[in-house]
Amino acid sequence: MDWTPDGKFIVYRSSQGGSGTIARFFKVPATGGWPEALPISEGGYLSFSPDGRKIAFNRSVCDFNLHEAWKGYHGGMADDIWIFDNQKDDIDRITRWEGVDQFPMWTAQGIYFLSDRSGMQNIFRFDPKSQQISQVTHYDDFDVKWPSTDGESIVFEQGGKLHRLKLLSQKIEPVQLTIPYSPGKKSVEASNYLESVSTSLDAKIAISARGEILLLHNTQVSNLTATPSIREKNASIQPQGNWIAFISDESGTDELFIQNTKGERKQITENSNSLLRSPVWSPDGKLIAVNDFKGILYLVDPWQHTRIQIDSPKM
Repeated sequence: MDWTPDGKFIVYRSSQGGSGTIARFFKVPATGGWPEALPISEGGYLSFSPDGRKIAFNRSVCDFNLHEAWKGYHGGMADDIWIFDNQKDDIDRITRWEGVDQFPMWTAQGIYFLSDRSGMQNIFRFDPKSQQISQVTHYDDFDVKWPSTDGESIVFEQGGKLHRLKLLSQKIEPVQLTIPYSPGKKSVEASNYLESVSTSLDAKIAISARGEILLLHNTQVSNLTATPSIREKNASIQPQGNWIAFISDESGTDELFIQNTKGERKQITENSNSLLRSPVWSPDGKLIAVNDFKGILYLVDPWQHTRIQIDSPKM
């Protein structure tokens, strides 16, 4: 979560020694050693004052997969920013908005934090001297997420891009990243990444592995699709062994495709409202049953390119 201002300890969050739903802060020497619990009973995020005497913190954890679920939340667990004074052993609440205020970042210019009190999640600043809160960023299209500070700037994600907020000038500039990499190809053992296996009556085996559809027959393996930029999955071979049905994102979303052992490839569905999965051939090899992530079951005629809904979840 943070370092202590003197750089001697790493501070982390853990539910060790307690409930899985309540986390606490611990510190451990950077050189190694036993962890020590901070004198705060529960916490989600924290940031030390520059002199190390006080800690700004949240009580709750609302990040990762829970992040979007907390947006606009005004219920009883809506968190605020609190200040713990280590010398006085005292806690003070500094934000009192009905929604969620989170990610405190204590700098010489004040305590910055995230809040969606403006509608979209933006960066706000609390001035310890005047006790006033002011809005710093004013985005109205995408939320500000995952801020981090070195005391002079705050780097954050917004709209899928990284930005740097300079605290003294309040100017925002894009963060330019250069990531060196080698585009060279390498061989990967596909047997370590098997996703699905399907067999036909004539002893052919269709395999999904690492986004490709493979065919195993008479101890010989061939890559039927060989499409490095496209992901194919959920291979299902026709009982007669002539065609293989699978899901591919070639069109931009997951759709049903079929391909024969000669390389002839056909897209069967299009404009699906939900991602398709798990195709299964009928015993006579004429129809395909497939469902989607909404739990709807379809019956598809791959030769007539027709699809009918045959079942759906009962709400």
